[in-house]
Amino acid sequence: MALDAAAARALWDVLLDLDLTDDVHPFMIPTDDVVAQWLVDRRKATPTLFDNLWVRVLDVPTALAARQYAADVDVVLGVHDARLAGNSGSWRLRARAFAPGAEVVRTDEPADVTLDVRELGAAYLGGETLVALAAAGLVAGHRPGRSRGRRPRSRGRSRRARAGCSEAVRPYDDLVADAAAADVDGWDFSWLDGRATEERPSWRYAKRLAAALTGVGSALDLQTGGGEVLATAAPFPRVMVATEGWPPNAARATALLHPLGCAVVTARDDAPLPFADGAFELVTSRHPVVPPWAEIARVLAPGGTYLAQHVGPASGFELIEAFLGPLDEEHRRGRDPFAEAAEARAARLEVAELRTERLRIEIADVGAVVYLLRKLVWWVPGFTVERYGAELSALDARIRRDGSFVAHSSRTLVVARRA
Repeated sequence: MALDAAAARALWDVLLDLDLTDDVHPFMIPTDDVVAQWLVDRRKATPTLFDNLWVRVLDVPTALAARQYAADVDVVLGVHDARLAGNSGSWRLRARAFAPGAEVVRTDEPADVTLDVRELGAAYLGGETLVALAAAGLVAGHRPGRSRGRRPRSRGRSRRARAGCSEAVRPYDDLVADAAAADVDGWDFSWLDGRATEERPSWRYAKRLAAALTGVGSALDLQTGGGEVLATAAPFPRVMVATEGWPPNAARATALLHPLGCAVVTARDDAPLPFADGAFELVTSRHPVVPPWAEIARVLAPGGTYLAQHVGPASGFELIEAFLGPLDEEHRRGRDPFAEAAEARAARLEVAELRTERLRIEIADVGAVVYLLRKLVWWVPGFTVERYGAELSALDARIRRDGSFVAHSSRTLVVARRA
């Protein structure tokens, strides 16, 4: 540390001119440190990035009001915080350039920019810009002149991508009636094409599943639903079995998977698995209700692998809370990936990989809301169009006003092995 640039130059001259010294390893200097400009050959420097300061915003309005801004600001920020419900919502920020005392108030106005509290923390001290975070798809802008992020890979086109299509102007009653009559058995979500989008996790679970199946002689897929995802991973190993606890889904899975060489066994999610110890080299599952860790460890052969994509914490909470109101901390702590990893280790499995990603969901019409809540029955238990008519009407008005309803899911990749 030096008092000025001249002193810094003198110190570096000494360090870089020591006899019998091949390398100098300074620790925790800024990425834009001036020393890089003094090097004869900058390519000789091999910087490594480390975290030096991590910001977690605990009180959004207080934090935003406490700092100054480099330009005049009048913007509505839509913030999502999976752990501190008081931070979530829309906040109007007004400030004059380089002036103290920014004004921050909660508002019902539509957000100009939406982001997670994680990205707010990254940008808060100026180390990252919202423009850069938007380019990475982590921040989204909703009005001209605001931050614009990349469109995520998705199940279908968003409403904005098909502006002028008849779905955008169909009456509320027609949209709801179509969704109420749709078949929601199985895990085929193609009905939502053009009505809703969901970003995909970067690890591409279906491709990893297919690759894992090619290297084993026996595999078990737990809670397979209608078998739609597993079917994309064919061809299967010599011994391939899937379980499903809901009879309508089990019937669909049998019809789809049996011709591909997979046996389907109806087994309750909370019951012991009807298989011998060490029966499978690979156990897989996509979105299990609750991972049965002890049973997974029991049926895995020594050296066998568990490969799964779990639903992560706070998935779909923006939509769920539109019907049920704010959820408590117990709900928000559910599906914690670190807690699941601890349970896996308690079952004597070695966790080799654990990754969680937060993914954008964009819903283009109220019919898609009805379809999702009929299919994902645990999101709003007891959901019916009649019971939640007022909430649906409010969401329909909001979607027509804003163009879409944005929520977020989270997914966790788990790879664990039996020693």
